[in-house]
Amino acid sequence: TEFWVPRGYAHVIVDARGTGDSEGRYDLLGPDEQRDLCEVIEWVAGQPWCNGSVGMVGCSYFAMVQLLAAVNRPPSLKAIFPYDGATDPYREFYARGGAPTANWFSWLSQVGMLNLRGSRVPDPSGIVDHARSHLRHEHAIYDTYWQERSAEPRLGDIDIPTYFGCDWNFQDLHLRGAFEGWERVGDVPKRLLIGPRPEPFRVYSAYHGEALRWYDCWLKELDTGVMDGDPIQLYIPGRDVWRGEREGPLARTQWRDFYLGSGVDAAAGTLGDQPGPDESRTWRFDPHSYDTIEGKPCLAYRSAPFDRATEMTGHVALYLYLASTARDTDVYARLHDEAPDGTTR
Repeated sequence: TEFWVPRGYAHVIVDARGTGDSEGRYDLLGPDEQRDLCEVIEWVAGQPWCNGSVGMVGCSYFAMVQLLAAVNRPPSLKAIFPYDGATDPYREFYARGGAPTANWFSWLSQVGMLNLRGSRVPDPSGIVDHARSHLRHEHAIYDTYWQERSAEPRLGDIDIPTYFGCDWNFQDLHLRGAFEGWERVGDVPKRLLIGPRPEPFRVYSAYHGEALRWYDCWLKELDTGVMDGDPIQLYIPGRDVWRGEREGPLARTQWRDFYLGSGVDAAAGTLGDQPGPDESRTWRFDPHSYDTIEGKPCLAYRSAPFDRATEMTGHVALYLYLASTARDTDVYARLHDEAPDGTTR
């Protein structure tokens, strides 16, 4: 508010249905909440202090609802700036790769605590029901419940200027959404910004200046130059520079195959550019151990040290063949850049 209002904007803050001081039952990104978004946008546009053009601001949940509003096309929504905005809550929050994610339940608990503590919510039943259904895994697959709450299948319906953004370090929650959004939104004015991790973390104001140029252009019809230059801006870690790109994924990508090898001991396998003999490695996983919390035990595969600077920008895929003594199991794969001193990122 302290940034936007002095620059000629009215900032409207709304408690979602069934949260804070709002009546009704909470619908967690669902059809009711999406209809409410459109109704609020049109109400704002009709106020005497509004010129009829509305934008939306905010990160994470507040970015996700920007996309959900845009796919429903309220007439007065003229542009959005979804920073850290997931496009598919099932694949990016609840069950990444099909494996239920502990962070989702932690976040859901926070939503409940923040809204129920102090008994402000007139009707807490919506929050309670959603939390209960998720803890019981009543929607363990990508069913109608999740389809209704996902903007991803409908991103092609967005017909207004859209600016996606995220940072490279947020691969565990929002990075996929930025790239999926860029690729799936159709022929509209669009931009993509992937930057370094903001310090301090999650300070949305890190890109207030860029958002202001975006909205001054599309809501006030000012020539801000925000559409000049390459539509994609990538921060290149290691080189610590920004670089413009014309398309994503990068057309000049050179794909490389690496192969998992057994290595010389039980601790470390090899990651080489040539397939080795058919071999296997075995490990025991105890979900009740403290090591599990830290992602251990695990199998590591190390490549030889790189002899020249190498940039890895884009998708990574792992094709893994395994057998498990358990009826069901989940596998998490991470690609690390290891420094000579052993630190990784």
